[in-house]
Amino acid sequence: MKNRAWPIGIVVALALFMSMTLYYVYRAFSERVDLVTPDYYYRDKEFSARLEREKKLLRKGQTTVRRSGEAVAIVLPVAFADKDVKGKLYFYSPLNPAHDFTMTVVGKGATIQVDVPKLRTSAAWRVSFDFEALGDKYFFEKKI
Repeated sequence: MKNRAWPIGIVVALALFMSMTLYYVYRAFSERVDLVTPDYYYRDKEFSARLEREKKLLRKGQTTVRRSGEAVAIVLPVAFADKDVKGKLYFYSPLNPAHDFTMTVVGKGATIQVDVPKLRTSAAWRVSFDFEALGDKYFFEKKI
């Protein structure tokens, strides 16, 4: 009697391989991937304007952000001393986007202290500050 187990083994192995390949192809095509947003040109224009505002601020000097407990201190360059500063402060949580929030900031001087009770002491945050001062618009973004 001849051994017929090896052809059945090859057919089973081929069937498993083909089903696994088909499963991964299905998963790859069912995954939603948006490489370009529908409003790409608007976002590109907005991003370019933001980069220009960042460069303007860098020409004025270095900006830092310090975090202590539930407070955030924004230290602007010396050129902003005794100047009115107003803008929006954005907090982005990379761990949970549901924690993202925005604050309106109005202050005077190169150091602006903001109490932020929503900050969790152990979480990492990305802080963006889009503001107006000296008759011009500026922007910066830092991790805290």
